[in-house]
Amino acid sequence: MKYSRQDVKKKKEHIVKSSSKKSYRIRKYMGYVSAVIVIALVFACLISAFRIVRGWVNQAQKIDELDLLTKGTPSVMYDIAGKEIQTLKASDIDSEYIAISDIPSSVQQAFVAVEDKNFYKHHGVDMSSIIRSVYEEMTGNDKNKKSSDTITNQLIENQIMENQNEDTVSEKISATVVEQFLAADIEKSMSKKEILEYYLNTINLGDGIMGVQAASKRYFDKDVADVTVSEAAVLASIVADPAKYEPVSQQENNAEKRKDTLKKMLEERYISEDEYEDALGDDVYLRIQNISATKINTKDKLNSYYTDAVAEQIITDLKEKLGYTQTQAYHALYRGGLQIYTCQDSSMQSICDSVINDDQYYPAATKSYLTYSLIVAKDGITKEYSEIDVKNYIYNTQQESISLYFHNVKKAKKYVSDFKKYILNNGGVLISENIQLVKQPQVSFVLLEQSTGRVKAIVGGRGQRVANRAINRATEAKRQPGSAFGILSAYLPALDTSGMTLGTMLKGSDENQITMRDAIVTTNDFAATGVLEQVSVRTGYEYLRKLGFSTIVMGRKNEDGRTESDMTPALATGRLTDGVTNLELTAAYAAIANKGIYQKPRFYTKIVDANGEVLLENEADSTRVMKESSSWLLTDTMQEIVNEGMAGAVKFRKLNVEQAGMIGNTQKHSDRWFEGYTPYYTAGIWTGQEEGSAASNTDYQLTLWREIMERIHKQKKLSKGKFSDCTDIISSEICTECGKKAVEGLCSKVQNKSYNRTEFFAIGTQPAEKCDCHMKYRICKASGQLAGENCPEKDIYEKVIRRNLPDKAKTGEENEIPEETCEIHNKQE
Repeated sequence: MKYSRQDVKKKKEHIVKSSSKKSYRIRKYMGYVSAVIVIALVFACLISAFRIVRGWVNQAQKIDELDLLTKGTPSVMYDIAGKEIQTLKASDIDSEYIAISDIPSSVQQAFVAVEDKNFYKHHGVDMSSIIRSVYEEMTGNDKNKKSSDTITNQLIENQIMENQNEDTVSEKISATVVEQFLAADIEKSMSKKEILEYYLNTINLGDGIMGVQAASKRYFDKDVADVTVSEAAVLASIVADPAKYEPVSQQENNAEKRKDTLKKMLEERYISEDEYEDALGDDVYLRIQNISATKINTKDKLNSYYTDAVAEQIITDLKEKLGYTQTQAYHALYRGGLQIYTCQDSSMQSICDSVINDDQYYPAATKSYLTYSLIVAKDGITKEYSEIDVKNYIYNTQQESISLYFHNVKKAKKYVSDFKKYILNNGGVLISENIQLVKQPQVSFVLLEQSTGRVKAIVGGRGQRVANRAINRATEAKRQPGSAFGILSAYLPALDTSGMTLGTMLKGSDENQITMRDAIVTTNDFAATGVLEQVSVRTGYEYLRKLGFSTIVMGRKNEDGRTESDMTPALATGRLTDGVTNLELTAAYAAIANKGIYQKPRFYTKIVDANGEVLLENEADSTRVMKESSSWLLTDTMQEIVNEGMAGAVKFRKLNVEQAGMIGNTQKHSDRWFEGYTPYYTAGIWTGQEEGSAASNTDYQLTLWREIMERIHKQKKLSKGKFSDCTDIISSEICTECGKKAVEGLCSKVQNKSYNRTEFFAIGTQPAEKCDCHMKYRICKASGQLAGENCPEKDIYEKVIRRNLPDKAKTGEENEIPEETCEIHNKQE
């Protein structure tokens, strides 16, 4: 069949049109099919989602099965040998159940206002919170999700679900959904009063305290039924973050939060404007500042300082690493049936405890320091008295001037009793009383294995421990480090970053110069300050942060509105705003002992849950914070302090183990330190008067350190040991008067003295220039002038003289260089 060109064109158009119609019908058909498939998929997803959610909810505990106050299973701590050292039980937690009818409305309202203002309106579920929580879980931005939970949610999280350690988004979302279903279920089966009663009895309100009744007794020494609006706001302000807002140790933070709590109570019309103003003006912290946070149930036995420190680290890690709330962390620790494997070496701990508590190692006639608090109410006014008032009373009534240090404890108690009777006989009503007599000087000790960061033993104080969670002077107390700080804040960054060396000449005072090594060995504060100013205070501060110090103040407002900061040259001499803890100072020195690698201190290695699964693996957290050459140079210098310097008393008497370390003293010797190490262990000791008074100028802390460390090394059969060499180190002979390369036969013969010394340097920093401060002259004995060519050799001697160079400070030993030639043998014609 033949087609014309026009027929072909028409045929093509017809085919295209037919194809288009078919394509359109196909696309239309596919669209229907796709719509059906999408609908089916959505329906299937909804069914699946419903089944998943139903599965999650079915897996959740039923309301009638819940025991919101279950005691759970005790947790057990073990030492490095697997020996049980402590059992932690629910009864160890400071708690006391109280009915909602006995909790005043001001307390109930304070918690509702700050934690869940819609508590009486919702049914346990806050949809905006659910949506926000799911979104944050999916985006990974879930750090603050707990802040939006209702009181019912918080009760479920803390008492029922606890923390399931959800890893995936699905697991987290499932936990959120289950939590909301349970919240709604609880609201159906319980009244608001019942929910609030459970909540107020189980919420964490500070260190080891559960519930408002226990908290009220701890902080105010009275039943919760008697607390004021102001005091209720203090308690409610703790909940957001008990570690941050605890009103004894974190008083400033709690005070700020309390203002916000009172404002919210006013906004919700729980209090009037007058009540608000009265509460703001109440000096509530005066009534709690001397209430010791140590009244924990001790029916069975007291915890050791070490196990308290383990518990603190675990609480922190559960919160930071696994996302537990404070309450969940406490429940896990005290009722979760955990097996906790600590780093404690019980044999080492026994030696530390034995030596620290042996009075023979302390200055004679040990005394006890009186601390006293008496709170009395009279005519509606509360007044607090202290040991100073006792002292003034005795002086005014008996004309006797007494010290607050007592050899005779009975006498101290008699003074207190007389004062108390006097106050109460004048119509006062006793609110609370607290008396303590603490042995002085006090002490703390920390023993670390520098290669692993494992804390082998600690001693948090001297004398009988009277309560759990009392102040741990090893891990919590902040003291001034004094001269022990310059190594870390000044000399380390100088060696590590600025090109300075142990041979660098420093101003030891306004008049003389000394080498860096000599400045360190003699703890020259003037030189240390100059070094820090050269490297910059900022650099020194950054090194301290890398070394793990958390108490250095960068800038904050004090009560007077002035800015406090440690960013000053005083960093070089350890004069700080707050001070440092022994644990952090010892860990910093351990970094030097460990070839420049900082290991974060660890009190435990792992935690196994009740099901036998590893809950937390506390692996070594190490960071290089200095060059190995810098750590070697500092170790070599601090060996000299032990072998030939002022810390000679720490040198082992029977063991051939190398030691290095640094003494730290503050003004008036109120704080005394020794931070030292061997190739195996690093240990730090602090001793001093707790109230900061002057102490006798005796270095008894050195004897304590040596006695402990020598016993430990002997027990571990470590009779020999040397510090490792460093391949980046080179030696060179230097002149100690100018720091330059020594000239043979010159620097070693200066007026019968030798200023020639072998010094060590990081390769590339050794001096290249030769000494220019010493000159050798030929002197004629007959005239004392420069020898001339006619002076007999038998009358000539050589003399090395220190020149007074323009850029060198005078030492007082310079000699005038003879200018005239001997006139006796070299007469001019």
